[in-house]
Amino acid sequence: MRERLVKYGIPTFLLVALWVITFSIFLHPEPESVGGVAHPDHGKAQGQSFQMARGGAGAERHSAILVHGWLLVALFASSIVYLLAWGASGGVDRSGALSGRGRERAKFLGLFLLGFFLFQMVLGAIFLSYRASLVDPPSTAFWGPLPTATSLVFVAWITPVFFVVLYVIFFNRWILSPRSVEKLNELMKMDRQGYQ
Repeated sequence: MRERLVKYGIPTFLLVALWVITFSIFLHPEPESVGGVAHPDHGKAQGQSFQMARGGAGAERHSAILVHGWLLVALFASSIVYLLAWGASGGVDRSGALSGRGRERAKFLGLFLLGFFLFQMVLGAIFLSYRASLVDPPSTAFWGPLPTATSLVFVAWITPVFFVVLYVIFFNRWILSPRSVEKLNELMKMDRQGYQ
């Protein structure tokens, strides 16, 4: 039962949840100002056939789908981390059970969960600070030269480095273990014998 949950249940849940959130965003009514309104200070540029436009208030355009957007990104991140952890753990053996046992497995799962929560915390901070800037735009907090939400996007780009470091440090144990190398050599030997 547990093997089926890992092999089929979790990926199916994540995929269905991604589709539900995506469709709910598409089915959400579009605010009037989302397509832009005529700019009050600037008309048509000389020689151009289009009127300069600007979007409406950010709260009008984004507040209705902000939670949906956060859920979509959180589910994407969950899917990616799940697939990374599944692949790095050796996938599933013929019985469907995840490879690895004991302390090594606990350390492995703990490190992936740490990276997952690190990314989710940064993501939550991005959405909360953006929501705060929508509620009261004049008092938007700045972190360096940019609004806090924008600055945190650059922090979010750095968080995958955690998984790269895990990949580099634990490559010989999780990705290409000695057992996997032996199995590969056996398969290559059988393949060569088949051609002779």
